[in-house]
Amino acid sequence: MAEETTVTTTTTETESATEGATAAEKKYSEEDVNGIVKKKSEKAVEKVLKELGISDREKAKNILAKAAEEEAKNKTATETANANAEAQRVAEMDGIKAENHRVRIENLLLTSSVKPEKVERASKLIDIEDCLDEDGNFDKGKAEEAIKALLKEWPELLPSKADESTVGFTIGGDGQQTKKETGSAKKHIPQKSWNRFNY
Repeated sequence: MAEETTVTTTTTETESATEGATAAEKKYSEEDVNGIVKKKSEKAVEKVLKELGISDREKAKNILAKAAEEEAKNKTATETANANAEAQRVAEMDGIKAENHRVRIENLLLTSSVKPEKVERASKLIDIEDCLDEDGNFDKGKAEEAIKALLKEWPELLPSKADESTVGFTIGGDGQQTKKETGSAKKHIPQKSWNRFNY
């Protein structure tokens, strides 16, 4: 009898193994796989929503849509602020370059014998664009040509011959530029000798 029990058990194991093999060999269609994946993802989403304390999917969609909208607004505001800051920096740099070019033009005007009191105004009469090369860099040759054209049009910026003859330095003086006296010498006015302050 012991032998029969063993055989029966072996037959039962063989039958269950055959059924398991049949179950393992069962093939799923693509639709079946998609359905299984969809059910599992829905369960996972529901689990996450429960953990977050959200019971309604529409409410969750609205919250996410508002969050995405706020993020887009913040991104746009940040981009706008960055663009404005860059534009301001470029404008400041252009201002510094223009001031540098203006100073160089004033130096060239001084070396071209323009009256010192008229140099600043004369520099404003010259268009900076006429003094730049193709790359936007200051070109001394072009600046000198612009100054020559300006002086042809405005010769009064240069000192006259009369001004040149009356300006000079006194030998043994204090180093200050003085105007020489023109015409007759100073007339000597006789002083009364009794006034001691007239000497």
